[in-house]
Amino acid sequence: MITALVTGKLAALAQSRSDGPSGRPFVTARLQVRQDAGDFVAVFASAADPAVMRTLLEAEPGATLTLGGELVASVWMPEDGSPVRPSLRLHADQVTVLRPSRRRVRQLREKGEVSS
Repeated sequence: MITALVTGKLAALAQSRSDGPSGRPFVTARLQVRQDAGDFVAVFASAADPAVMRTLLEAEPGATLTLGGELVASVWMPEDGSPVRPSLRLHADQVTVLRPSRRRVRQLREKGEVSS
């Protein structure tokens, strides 16, 4: 098992789902994580902890998050012959919002809740 701490930008709204047979809720999200060369790698995250689920669902795309949990690395081989790409899946049991999305910061500034 690889325990990882991953920081990246939320690529899209997190989605609430439920496990088919048991009906247990969980949340899925996708982060864009910058690599050394400036390229990005997608990290697909899932969470079942209620506090982590709530934080992911409240975050807006563009927010910078740090997720901690169990990481599974593999490769994705496209059927069209495109180059093989890394595939990272993280089962998150911790989350921290480092920076809300720019839109959210602008809203908070307009309300006077944060300074420039």
